Amino acid sequence: MGDTTEATVRDAATIDVECEACGHHFSYEQIFLAKAEVRYADPRADAVRAVKRLADELRSGFGKGDYSRLSWKRCPNCGYTQSWMTKRARISQGTRLFLPPTLLLFFGGLAAAILIPDTAVGGEVLKYALLGVVVLPIIGVLSMILAFQPNRGRDAVAKVNKPNITFEVEKASAQEYMTVANMPGDIRDTL
Repeated sequence: MGDTTEATVRDAATIDVECEACGHHFSYEQIFLAKAEVRYADPRADAVRAVKRLADELRSGFGKGDYSRLSWKRCPNCGYTQSWMTKRARISQGTRLFLPPTLLLFFGGLAAAILIPDTAVGGEVLKYALLGVVVLPIIGVLSMILAFQPNRGRDAVAKVNKPNITFEVEKASAQEYMTVANMPGDIRDTL
């Protein structure tokens, strides 16, 4: 198998959605990266197969109805978050709310430990900062699971409208736009 390599395949997908609450149709675009085993002789054909496999997995929700790899977009008409988007909505909100304070706590504690001349006090500051770095994400995850309801105050919708996902490579005229990276020769020697 010396004539194959692992490459990164990049393609854009259009996600078409029919809102479960109001029936409004909207779409958005998302870029996906996938690893693929490609042959040196014809990397594009292998990359196309990899993207089509990824598309099938995304359309089926990886066989479990899990569409969390799709980005979170509210309906532009009514603001409803689709039922299959709520997991991603919680992840996005949790990251946005709890990652900055966690990083600030970590780097602030590290800087304080370095700048405090007494090593015993600096060590205690660092210990509590690291404890906070562990505890804060746990609190964040629990609060997002228990407290964040993206459709709070809205009537529950009984129907589930799965997204329609179309990759650029699946459109016959757009195959030349696919990018295959990490191929031999992509990284040039600087010597």
